[in-house]
Amino acid sequence: MALGQTSPPITFDFSGGLRHWGYLGNDVWGDCVPAATEHLRMAKAVAATSTLLRPLYHVGFRPPGAPYTRLLYAQFLATLGEKPGPNQGVFPSQWLNWLLAHQPHPLLIGWAPWPLQGGADAAAREAASQFTGALIEYELTPRAYAMSSSQEPWGIAGTTAYDQPSVRLFHEVALVRATPKVSVVVTWGQNKDVTPAFADLCTQSVIVCLMEEDTWRPDFPEKLAALRALPGAQVNPGSFT
Repeated sequence: MALGQTSPPITFDFSGGLRHWGYLGNDVWGDCVPAATEHLRMAKAVAATSTLLRPLYHVGFRPPGAPYTRLLYAQFLATLGEKPGPNQGVFPSQWLNWLLAHQPHPLLIGWAPWPLQGGADAAAREAASQFTGALIEYELTPRAYAMSSSQEPWGIAGTTAYDQPSVRLFHEVALVRATPKVSVVVTWGQNKDVTPAFADLCTQSVIVCLMEEDTWRPDFPEKLAALRALPGAQVNPGSFT
């Protein structure tokens, strides 16, 4: 690499070509965290399965496995005396730790926050490339929230308050793909392009996870060791300790 040049951004594709992932209850319940968790599971399953089976995912097939994430979410809310609804919500760490402690099937093996040094976009790309996708917590701008259903990328269009992150617009997504110019997240059931500038401005946290689907891959032991080495890592107390 010539003097003065920077490393090219990390690129990957764990989407399996999927474009329509399903709302998974997010349109009815108003909560994005369990939906993002399920979307990340889908990406991991597509990445780990054989090329011959991948077309089945495009028509909505899911292999037998752990209970469906949104059903588990209803169980989680019941422990709080609550029910799914448009005004319910949960912090990602609270939800993920409940999955670790309460679900008998190893849907979630472990999770850890990923450090954001060096810029949120670069950090998210590195995290997702190493762990077959990642969960990203954004504080969306009002402009981004207003264009959630459009095909236009999430970017920064100006310097007004309309383009500043809002704590009231917390949103969790699954990062499944990255090109040199944009990252691609799954939000409200569809792919959404995210510019590096927007990611650097709006990203609040990046979380990496190991799930049941990761155990299908031959490098699972190495990935588990790498997860354990991250500060703040939480690991399922069951079969994989």
